[in-house]
Amino acid sequence: MARQTPRGPFVLSAEIDWSNVADRHRHPFDLPALEALGELDLRSPVTFFVGGNGSGKSTLIEAIAAHQGLNPEGGSDQMDFSTVDRSVSDLHKHLRVARGPRPSTRYFLRAESFFNVATAVDDYGATDSYGDISLHELSHGESFLALVHHRFTPGGWYCLDEPEAALSVRGLLELLVLVHEHVQTGSQFVIATHSPILMASPARPSTSSPTSASNESPGATSTRSESRARSSMHRTGFSNSSASPEHRRNRRPNLDRGAASGAASSAPRIGKGSAKSAENVRRGG
Repeated sequence: MARQTPRGPFVLSAEIDWSNVADRHRHPFDLPALEALGELDLRSPVTFFVGGNGSGKSTLIEAIAAHQGLNPEGGSDQMDFSTVDRSVSDLHKHLRVARGPRPSTRYFLRAESFFNVATAVDDYGATDSYGDISLHELSHGESFLALVHHRFTPGGWYCLDEPEAALSVRGLLELLVLVHEHVQTGSQFVIATHSPILMASPARPSTSSPTSASNESPGATSTRSESRARSSMHRTGFSNSSASPEHRRNRRPNLDRGAASGAASSAPRIGKGSAKSAENVRRGG
């Protein structure tokens, strides 16, 4: 009997367990968007994280991906490699994530480090899962689209961090169509983006009123929730515009890239090399 393809939602919600955060004033917990973060509803087939540079989108999406067992540099749940000697934000250790059924596969596309993923694919001998060609033989944008065309399969959970970085307008429109097609086969996406093209998803949200101002603190995340019966898209906005000038001056640079905390000794390091066989990667990576 053929195995039935799972259907999302696979990740239902995420929130910070503040009871286990010893110091709220260190990165990344001092990010305005995270300071007031409540429970993020992720049940929609497509969820967009939007906001300015430094607002915490990439930090949060990295944490959600790492919590699901994915390499913070990107790749599938069968990939275990590290190309940089840096500490990863420990936000993922302080998340509570509610899950649904197990997806057929998981993948984290991180635009800034996809070159390293392409190298790992070659090293694992797994190019057959990416169109039978080395991703290094394609342009940056072509390699992104090859990933979505060939490696993404029905019933998968896909976490994308700024996928528009390598894509032309035509490429963005193609990605928009591919995401929509994968959603029809049961997949779920969480996407951090600056692209208005990607946010023009075929799903049309019917927005409800945001949380009342009396319940929000400066820099709080504002969420526009859509009716599940009428929409398959959900947007979560991150804002740091209300942070005080002193707060902004004291923040570490490159926060949108998920920079590591100064307490390096308490942050996990991603192990070097692969702990999984190339054969496993060919099947799942």
